[in-house]
Amino acid sequence: MAKYCAIVGAILLCMIAFAPHAESITCDKVLQSLSPCRASMNHGGSVTESCCSGVRSVNSATKTTPERRNACECIKRAAKSYKLNSQTASGVLKKCNVNLGYSISSNFDCTK
Repeated sequence: MAKYCAIVGAILLCMIAFAPHAESITCDKVLQSLSPCRASMNHGGSVTESCCSGVRSVNSATKTTPERRNACECIKRAAKSYKLNSQTASGVLKKCNVNLGYSISSNFDCTK
């Protein structure tokens, strides 16, 4: 019985030690990462490397469906609040050659 408990304990420790950490990207971090893109998203034109770096950062930090949905909802609220132009905002993603899996828009359905 003691040997069985030791094996179960070792398995549990391994599961805890090697489990993926739930360090989701926060809305503040999403907005901070995308802040260099704000002028481009509002007015179009050239896109800076710091903007594209921020877009790539958000993309790489949101791998799971819940993470992507949370980031999408955050961006959606910001797009509405900042009155971003959806066409020019989506153009930023194209210019950075990044597909977030959703549009930067105040009316995008983040559940799809």
